[in-house]
Amino acid sequence: MTDLRDAQQDVTRNRIVGAVRDLLGEAQPGALSVVAVAERAGVSRRTVYRHFPTKDALVAAVAHLEDDRARGYAAGRLLAMEDPTAFLLGLWPDMAGHPAASLAANATPAGREVRRQRTAQRRLGVGAELASRGVDPESEEGRRFVALMLLLTGSTTLHELVDIHGLAVEDAARTVGWLLQLMIKTTEENR
Repeated sequence: MTDLRDAQQDVTRNRIVGAVRDLLGEAQPGALSVVAVAERAGVSRRTVYRHFPTKDALVAAVAHLEDDRARGYAAGRLLAMEDPTAFLLGLWPDMAGHPAASLAANATPAGREVRRQRTAQRRLGVGAELASRGVDPESEEGRRFVALMLLLTGSTTLHELVDIHGLAVEDAARTVGWLLQLMIKTTEENR
């Protein structure tokens, strides 16, 4: 009976998170209300509060959703150094399809904390790849490289290129992939 109850709670929680993601796609996080979330998810306000005690917790859940999706794609893959364009073409279309998750990761303190944790993990991965290529990730050059690699492969860059500059997702991936290849080549030549 407990397994069934847990499964039902997971379904309800996922409906609530989906409702938040949808609503964030329609309005800014400040306009998000528990009433609207409950209505969209088809649950009571009390149920929303049972799963998520604050509005920040709701937004953080959406930020975690983006983080889980990105981590799932990147697991077991090099973090873009072998073929940055292919890496981005695999990662960015899904991210572009869920802009609310990126917004959630930037718009609230809880979302920014999720992002900080994810970035710390990504920094270690890129640093390890850089070290395997003979560049000390703790050197001045290595720290710059890691910071730029993370900036250029993140959702903020994706949404800037697509939403502000009007590039298609594939064109954005190719543009950033081209720049990353130049960075990688220059870094390898200078070691």
